[in-house]
Amino acid sequence: MRLRIGEAVDLKPTTFSTRHTFNKKFVLDPYIVVKTKTKTNKPNFNHELCPYITNGKELELAVFHSTPIGYDDFVANYRIQLEELIT
Repeated sequence: MRLRIGEAVDLKPTTFSTRHTFNKKFVLDPYIVVKTKTKTNKPNFNHELCPYITNGKELELAVFHSTPIGYDDFVANYRIQLEELIT
């Protein structure tokens, strides 16, 4: 399987990002498990990988906002049924 992770559009700022900013432009520091990108609300990950999957039924992607202290904030997730990709 070849997987290309493109971009996310209009991600909503997290509570942490709105409280801990020095300007009025609330931007995220988004990342997914495979790559971390610069601060933006429209990240373009443009990452391609070829995972070997056995007995998998679902692919789940999650986006997080990297915070300097504590746990990173959850931003969004999406689930894709692998059956939909194959047919």
